[in-house]
Amino acid sequence: MEIFGIDDDEESQDSQASSTKLNSYTSVAMKISSTPLDSISSIHNEVQVVLTSMRSFDKFDISHLEERLKMLFDRAAVYDTARSASLNEASKEILARQMKEAKDRLHETRIKESKAKEELNNLEERKRNLLALLDQQQQILQNVQVEVREIEEEIIALENTLSLSNEVAENLSTAMEQVEVAKEELENLKPFV
Repeated sequence: MEIFGIDDDEESQDSQASSTKLNSYTSVAMKISSTPLDSISSIHNEVQVVLTSMRSFDKFDISHLEERLKMLFDRAAVYDTARSASLNEASKEILARQMKEAKDRLHETRIKESKAKEELNNLEERKRNLLALLDQQQQILQNVQVEVREIEEEIIALENTLSLSNEVAENLSTAMEQVEVAKEELENLKPFV
């Protein structure tokens, strides 16, 4: 139906296109406003899809919106590059600091290792010395034990000799008395008297 030279269908289509365009723009605007600055570049493709949809309506000029969005995404790309460089520099600094800390810990641990090795060597040397001293003391003990046995045997022999000597002395004393008696008897004997 045509009223005042305007086709109702055409007007209805224009109204519908305008509404769709407004909804598309609102969707893009909300998406951009709710996206954190660090993530703006991540919605570029999604926004391009909406712009392509909006371009399909020939009746509306969206070049101003396209320019603004291009500027937004160009600036976001510059920001991302600068942020990335900053993060890389910070990462390098963090890595350098972590590397220095790791090297310092390694140096300190090597010093501890060196001290532990030195202490172990000292203990092993003391162990060798103590083992040598132990062997020496065992040899001295064995020699003294041999000497003790020899002295004990000598004492036993002397005790046996002493008991023999007492018997011999007794026998000798008895024999001596008998010799004296015989001598007296001879002296007292006067065979030719």
